[in-house]
Amino acid sequence: MKDWFIYIRQNIFNHEGRARRSEFVWFQIMNVLSQIVFLSMLIGIILITFPSNLYLNSEPYAYFVVGVLSLIFIYQLWMFLVYLGVTTRRLHDLGWSGWWQLVIVLPTIVISIFLMIMQTGGVNHREERIYLSLIALYALFVFGIFGILFFKEGKIGANQYGEDPKAEERIVQPFSEQIVEENSVNR
Repeated sequence: MKDWFIYIRQNIFNHEGRARRSEFVWFQIMNVLSQIVFLSMLIGIILITFPSNLYLNSEPYAYFVVGVLSLIFIYQLWMFLVYLGVTTRRLHDLGWSGWWQLVIVLPTIVISIFLMIMQTGGVNHREERIYLSLIALYALFVFGIFGILFFKEGKIGANQYGEDPKAEERIVQPFSEQIVEENSVNR
């Protein structure tokens, strides 16, 4: 598990070739776990210092919180770059162009802008319900896309993006199954 995450981090800007399902899934699992750890640390820091009003209004506390948020933002940006690379390679394994991930990324940016507009109070309740309904439909769409990326078998054999990353396993597996069958017949 740790090896996959290190491998993926070392290939941040590698948009060539193909990524197996396991590489993509392990990246997503490790990314979610690391996000939980970072957010837990941030919440813990805020909760530890929150009871003291003395620190809340002080300048060092503000610098500390800004520093922690800056580190989290840098980590998020880095993980987004890693996400782009691993998703591109996973799409290549399915035989699709890496540009298809814009179907997920661009609407996410638009939705973020709508959420910011809603937070400023620039939307009435009817529009807010419409936006939230569209966001829910989009979330279902994204879950469907991730379902494909998580569970769909990659193209067998070489494709325009490179060799099959499971080619060695596909060669060894039938041979090992044949040995098992021979052993069961000999008993």
